[in-house]
Order: sequence, then C-alpha cells, then structure tokens
Amino acid sequence: MFEKCHKCGQGGLGCKDDYAFLKSGYWWEWRNETYKDRYKYFIKNLLASSPALDDFSIQYPFPIPTSYKCPIEGSCKGGLDSPCDKGYEGPLCGVCSSGHYKQLQTCKECPSKKWMVGQLSLIASSFLIIVAVIVWTSKKKVRKTEGRSLIDTFFSKLKIVIGFYQVAYGLMETFSYIKWPDSLQVIGKYSEILQMNVLQVAPIDCLNPGLHVDTFGNLFTTMAVNATLIGISGVAYGVFKVF
Repeated sequence: MFEKCHKCGQGGLGCKDDYAFLKSGYWWEWRNETYKDRYKYFIKNLLASSPALDDFSIQYPFPIPTSYKCPIEGSCKGGLDSPCDKGYEGPLCGVCSSGHYKQLQTCKECPSKKWMVGQLSLIASSFLIIVAVIVWTSKKKVRKTEGRSLIDTFFSKLKIVIGFYQVAYGLMETFSYIKWPDSLQVIGKYSEILQMNVLQVAPIDCLNPGLHVDTFGNLFTTMAVNATLIGISGVAYGVFKVF
C-alpha cells in the first residue's frame, strides 16, 4: 500500500494484505521486543480503514526475522509471536516443557509415577525370572542328545521377538521425521519397554521436575547402565564357575 512490492521469498513466510507472517510449522525469534512491537504497529496501520500517512507509520525499517523449519511440524504454531504447542518450548520448539518427556522425538505428557514404577517392576521381575530359570536348569544339568532343551528353544524364540521389536523401535526413533502408519506407531509405543532404557521408562524430568538430563547425560547414563549389567553378569558367571 505504501511502497513498492517485494517477493515473499522465504519458505516459512506467508504473505497477505501487504504484510508477511510466519507459517505454521516454522519458528523465528525477534531481535528484541521493540522490533516486534514496531512491526505489529505497521500491520495495524496497514489494515486500518484510514491509515496514518506519516513517515513513522508507513514503513518498517528493521529486517524481518529469519524463519526456520521446525523438526516437529505440529510443535510450531507460526504467527508473529511464534508460540509453541503444548508440551514444547525453546528454539524451534524442540525442548519438552515441564511435565513432558521426549518419545520418538515428540514430547509426551509424563505418565503417572505408579505407571513408571509398574514398568520398572515388570523389567526387574522379568530379569529375576530369567535368572531363576537359568540357575534352575543349570542345577538340573539337563542334557538331551536328540536336541536342545525346551528352555533353550524358548529363549531362542524370545530373543528373536525382542530383537524384532527393538529394531522396529530403533528405526522409528532414528527416522522420526517420517509419518509412520498408526498401527506401527502403536507397536513402537508398546515396544519401548523392550529397549530396557531406564531413562525412557522412568524419565528423570517426570520423577523430579527440578532435575534435567541433556543428551550427553542421557548417553552417559545409558552406557553406564549397560556396562554395569555386563559387569554384574560377568561377576555372576565367574562366581558360578568357581562354586
């Protein structure tokens, strides 16, 4: 209305009524509140039935922020203020807000503490049952010349099933930007417990909102848990061989 036309260049920008706005699925950050307030005033004057025509009102002298595509499209609402959807915050709306944790790159509401305790109890019970069965069969010294024992056959099949769901979940997590079918997402949701990732089953952020674990802390803890389990298994095997 007031000056020449410019091409609406960036992919995250939409243009209407002679001004540019941020599309949904994109994020930007203003340099300061003064720039944003000045742009709001410029738009308001553009849309007015009788706009002011002084030099201050008919031009916006500052650059519009650069738009960035959000990793999770639904987390960014767009608009001038670039708000994040519920459960997201931070740059590119890529951080889970308080009361939420990350699952398959999306922020989910924290489960109840009873549910987390139940999952941990299930993992611990399964581990104890497997150990008890192994000890019992070793004491029995089951030997079958015609083939493997029933328990060996069962564990071999169980390993294949667990391996399949672990690989399926890992693929969905790695390629989380793909829109997977709903049925596969359900499989990924319920196979999460098979990853044996304690920080995923019982996120620290959900147990205590005051504690936060970044990516490096998560990696270090996961490796430490794996090393501890391998060490305990090695010690148990050594003690078994001795006695």
